[in-house]
Amino acid sequence: MKKVILYVQKLTINKFGQIVIPTNLDYVKGDQPVQSVFEMLAKGEYISSSGDKDIVASFFYHPFLGTDYLRMLIGGLKKQGYKFVGPEECIRVIL
Repeated sequence: MKKVILYVQKLTINKFGQIVIPTNLDYVKGDQPVQSVFEMLAKGEYISSSGDKDIVASFFYHPFLGTDYLRMLIGGLKKQGYKFVGPEECIRVIL
C-alpha cells in the first residue's frame, strides 16, 4: 500500500464567507475502487483516533460507480463509529 498523507481539517469559512467542507477522505477512484475504499477507511481511522470531535470526515463519491463501493465505505465508516449527517448539520456547528 502506498503511503498516504492526510491533512486533518476542520470546517472553515473562506475569504468570500463561504463554508468549506473538506473532502479529507478523498474519493473512490474508478480505476481502483476497492483499494480506494480501504485507503479511505484507513484515513477515517486516523481521523477518529485524533480524539478531536470538531473534525468532519467527508468524501466525494461518483454515482456512476454504482452503490457497491459506497455501501462498503459507509459500512466501514459506521463500524469506526462515524455518524452520517447532511451538510446543513455540519454547518450549524460552526455558525
